[in-house]
Amino acid sequence: MQLGILLSGVVTGSLYALTSVAVVIIYKSSKIANFALGGTASLSVYAAYAASGQHLPWVVLLLIGMLAGAAAGALTELVIRLLGEADHLSYVVATFALFLITQGLIVWIWGPDNKPFPTAWSTESGWRLDGVLISYNNILAVVVALVVVLALQLVVQRTRFGLAIRMASSGPMTARLLGLAVKRVRFWTWVLGGGIGGLAAILVTPSTTLSPSGFTSFMMVALVALVIGGFTNIRGAATGGFILGVLLNVLGFVFTPSLTQTYLFGIVAVLLFVKPNGVLGVRDATISEPVIHSTRFRRIRSDVRENAASINAYGQNSRNAVPRRVRRSAAAVAIVVLIIVLPLLVPTTLLVLLPQLTAIYISVLGLNILVGYSGQLSVGQSAIMAIGAYAGAIAVAHLGVPTLVAIPIGLITGLIAGLIIGLPAVRLGPLFLTLFTLVLSFAVPEMITYFDGITGGTQGLELALPASLFYPTNQYWLGAGIALACTVSIYLARRSEFGRRWIAVRDSTAGSQATGLNPGAVKLGAFVVASGLAGLGGVLNASFTGLVTPTDYSPFLSITLLVAVVVGGTGSIPGALIGAALLTVTTAYAPEISLPPDLILGLVLLVVLVLSPAGAVDIFRRAGSRAAAIFASRSASTTPLPRDEPKVRVFAGHHTPSEREVTGPRPLLEIIDLSAGYAEAKALSGVSIALPEGSVTALLGSNGAGKTTLLRVISGLVRPSQGEARYAGTDISITAPSALAQAGIAHVPEGRGIFPDLSVKENLSAARFSGKHQGAVDISQALDVFPALRPLLSQRAGSLSGGQQQMLAVGRAMLTKPRLLLLDEPTLGLSPLAAKNLLSSLDAIRGTGLTVLLVEQNARAALGFADRAYVMSGGRVVAEGPSAHLLDEDILASYMGVKA
Repeated sequence: MQLGILLSGVVTGSLYALTSVAVVIIYKSSKIANFALGGTASLSVYAAYAASGQHLPWVVLLLIGMLAGAAAGALTELVIRLLGEADHLSYVVATFALFLITQGLIVWIWGPDNKPFPTAWSTESGWRLDGVLISYNNILAVVVALVVVLALQLVVQRTRFGLAIRMASSGPMTARLLGLAVKRVRFWTWVLGGGIGGLAAILVTPSTTLSPSGFTSFMMVALVALVIGGFTNIRGAATGGFILGVLLNVLGFVFTPSLTQTYLFGIVAVLLFVKPNGVLGVRDATISEPVIHSTRFRRIRSDVRENAASINAYGQNSRNAVPRRVRRSAAAVAIVVLIIVLPLLVPTTLLVLLPQLTAIYISVLGLNILVGYSGQLSVGQSAIMAIGAYAGAIAVAHLGVPTLVAIPIGLITGLIAGLIIGLPAVRLGPLFLTLFTLVLSFAVPEMITYFDGITGGTQGLELALPASLFYPTNQYWLGAGIALACTVSIYLARRSEFGRRWIAVRDSTAGSQATGLNPGAVKLGAFVVASGLAGLGGVLNASFTGLVTPTDYSPFLSITLLVAVVVGGTGSIPGALIGAALLTVTTAYAPEISLPPDLILGLVLLVVLVLSPAGAVDIFRRAGSRAAAIFASRSASTTPLPRDEPKVRVFAGHHTPSEREVTGPRPLLEIIDLSAGYAEAKALSGVSIALPEGSVTALLGSNGAGKTTLLRVISGLVRPSQGEARYAGTDISITAPSALAQAGIAHVPEGRGIFPDLSVKENLSAARFSGKHQGAVDISQALDVFPALRPLLSQRAGSLSGGQQQMLAVGRAMLTKPRLLLLDEPTLGLSPLAAKNLLSSLDAIRGTGLTVLLVEQNARAALGFADRAYVMSGGRVVAEGPSAHLLDEDILASYMGVKA
């Protein structure tokens, strides 16, 4: 019997391993945990199921499932790409949206009932070992898992594609500057991960039966393997899967198999409390890169800012003319009036939903504290709601407590549960916190069902309200009064010192620590308050329905509560009300139009994420701002406001760039009247420069002058709002960085831009993606220029000194065989000796025909190295000329604070 338990655990563990590596390969390239995999992989099995009626061989069904999974992975990545440069929360929520959509599609097309799925061989076919049957299906699962894991490990560590994955993970911006098409690499890893997910689902389904949520539940267990192995470690994730399978089987045999999710929660809690990054997992070292927001994905938000700017410019905005306190008071009065008249306005069919709406709103309000105010992505709110509901129900059923007294019991129990669960939870990063709370949401209903002597099991417990509260209208008044009290409390807390600490920790953990705050304590406080509201919402919901069962608080409720927060608007109290209303109405009325609620909620969430990430509240604000802008533009004077033009200093006898007479050969690079910036912030204004081929040009100026932004425009990282950037006679203003790298532009960004987890040799080999190499790169060319790197080829780049890292970055750029080399602050952070050695090594570049544009903080060293220079100030070119000429003038003193 013990041998059978062990072998069964190995088989299950192999399937956990296969599922977890499907998540890892995607996360490794994009740093996004694909929670949609449960739904997309299930959909791929249903695609194979639809084909099974054609009596196709099982191997063909397997291929169909893998191809469908790969296609679903591709579609998921394309949807994620629509979000542009979003934050981590938006990406994760988008995967939950896709999960809801795929799950809804399955129910809509195939129905909610379980269906049989064929196996490769009969379940009775196999080998017997000491009386234990080892079926061929189980052997196939183990073999496939081992082959896939070993193949993935080899691909990531030994192939060009694997190097590309690690580059995209470590520093996507730097990888693009080296010619790597990062989006293409990520796309194919999502395809690969989706295909592996489809493969895992096909192998898992025969043992779990085909159901809309069958593989999703299996995947949630498999994700616990990543607590053991880490989210970026393929071997560790596979090892964690095998360990998890054996461990769960042993625990089920020794104790009871009915508490699998509870065992998982205990394992996760212990492991993450001891080692928050996973037992075998370590964080991949990444390059510290700036977030450069692309206007292509932020048109709507840019419109809002432009409207707001125009209103402020006129100074005629009627909304701003009203004192803020008056507007808030008017809004509060309007909300109170709406609460009072709402039961009189809605039809009877909606009236019965109002009590439930108040309970759901309170729970959404609590989750909004976590997600919107303190920046913690929790999907365990349904578990806390269940704890509060059952605490009240048990008090009523077993202690004879009146139902109204049970309501504060649910609140207090939620607060206590939040304190106990929050102690380990607040130590975790965003990803492991999400996983921790997700496992909690599975474990609590399981425990409720298991302890049926107290909880009533699947039959549940009754809570009977007094006769006076039997009618929906009276229930609504009770719920609305409690909800209003909660709203006022959270509103005041948000504007108190307590709330300001939440926001400070959310925006910058390191910054809040520098001001003396304890981020863990602040997050714990938010977790406790949010849990108290969840417990209160849970017991209210149970009181209004009169019955509480485990299925009322399934893990999918947590996901839909998250939908409500994001759709309404994170960090917004009115948004919480809008989201709660959407969730309540959709859940109630979606079946009447023959559509699953999950499908509707997922679609709405996805549309909101793409069009208005700030939620429905932002849509209303945008409409109001647009209306105010139109009103202001009609009533304001059309006389243009005076502008202070910055003074431009030009040397005597020198033409301005727009008047330059080109008498020699066309420059390799021309910047013509170029303006650019980030979102609404303008960094460059009317810049014009020219770089003759083979020249070395310095770009000088104080911090904030626009030098780095100009280099980013040239290398394609930032798109100009006007003007042109011409390289070799071609306009490159809208060309992608990877294409420019392949065309001969090499950019060494500020901060060195080496891949810390890759060896020195692998860093140099990354130059192969410039497109000018056939096969391997001849790294000896870089070693000839920087011989200090020769004995360090096998060393991790992250362990090098600052000077060695800068040599590595410049040497790698030279290996791309560029025509134009952009160097951004190459000596920044180096010791004087290291900076001198680096600049001495760069002397080898002069006279090679390579064109160099150098941004350097050491103005005198830069002018000594360059043939000519431009000086920038306030986003404009204020002086230019030969290096020697600039050294003789007082330009350095005027614009850089350097004495002449």
